[in-house]
Amino acid sequence: MTWRNRAACAETDPEIFYPDYRVGDRNLKARLVCATCPVRKPCLEDAYASAHSRTWGVRAGTTGAQRCSTTNIVRLLSEFDRWVSRRRLHSP
Repeated sequence: MTWRNRAACAETDPEIFYPDYRVGDRNLKARLVCATCPVRKPCLEDAYASAHSRTWGVRAGTTGAQRCSTTNIVRLLSEFDRWVSRRRLHSP
């Protein structure tokens, strides 16, 4: 079994991971799926390994713009974990 089989997105409509960024916060659904994922680190590493994945779509709770603006994977995952924690604090 690969990390992809254990990913929270494995049984999710892939279209939510490639939203139309011109219209509001369309990546929220994808980021919420990623928030529950046990394999965010290998997913993010895989995104950095591919030029296309590095710049497009939501991977490991990050957008292409976020992945292009940083090369520090650990810092990016920490930021996402803090984002997840804030969402949990403010959700009903």
